[in-house]
Amino acid sequence: MRTGVPISAAPDAHSAGVHTETRRAYISLGANQGDAAGNIHRALAAIAALPYLEILALSPQYLSEPQNFKEQPFFVNQAA
Repeated sequence: MRTGVPISAAPDAHSAGVHTETRRAYISLGANQGDAAGNIHRALAAIAALPYLEILALSPQYLSEPQNFKEQPFFVNQAA
């Protein structure tokens, strides 16, 4: 797969007979607008729906104070 090609535009490696290898990625998510916890939940559902991708573990959600912006709500953060 070429770098810079969106996953949805990538050729189907399995049907092309291309060798695939497993890779691990760590993703951090954060939101502080509207239903922040719900936004993270929806983002995780969208990530989990990607082909050939499996979420193996999730951290607990935690709150963090915005830095250099005191007039914003706290962030909800989570790692996958």
